[in-house]
Amino acid sequence: MIKKTSYVYSYRLPDLNAIKVGHGENPLQRMISYTKKYKNEADKLSLKVWEMPSSGIASNIEKACREAKS
Repeated sequence: MIKKTSYVYSYRLPDLNAIKVGHGENPLQRMISYTKKYKNEADKLSLKVWEMPSSGIASNIEKACREAKS
């Protein structure tokens, strides 16, 4: 079985004054898809990517980021 690489990623959404955190196999494509779907502008230079050993870990990190209190 071939193991797919999973990533946690983040980028800035200047029009919302927000940071988007996500996980998946192709962070750049996911960023482009998200911004088109929701008609947002992304700061493409702000994209940060971290490779994870499993999609489960990536999913847990994304969830923890979403639930973090500011």
